[in-house]
Amino acid sequence: MEEGRGRERAGGTAAGFVPPVDVFDGPQGWTVQVAVPGAKRADVGVSWDAERSALRVSGAVKRAGGDRLVGSMAMGEREVGGFTREIRLPPRGGAGEVDGGGIGFAVEDGLLSVTVPRKAGR
Repeated sequence: MEEGRGRERAGGTAAGFVPPVDVFDGPQGWTVQVAVPGAKRADVGVSWDAERSALRVSGAVKRAGGDRLVGSMAMGEREVGGFTREIRLPPRGGAGEVDGGGIGFAVEDGLLSVTVPRKAGR
């Protein structure tokens, strides 16, 4: 599990990979950005585990072009497949600060951006 803001990474799924994540801590809450090149909004899911104070991001990154193009691949460096990341929020303690019902996300230009608001009055 990822703890704090260091470069420690949580494990991905057995057949998948671990996409890189950035976490930004602002006055209204957190923004979590996950690199998911080629993924669409329908390819990813976001959930909040209040008991563990953890944001779970999962989904799949695919190669464009289908089987015909992939079958002719001469070199492949991009990581593709299923993934799961779990990020503890807030990173430095303070459990109970997160408004789990207000979490939203969007995917644009290969970046999954998750907004995680703080509870009012915090």
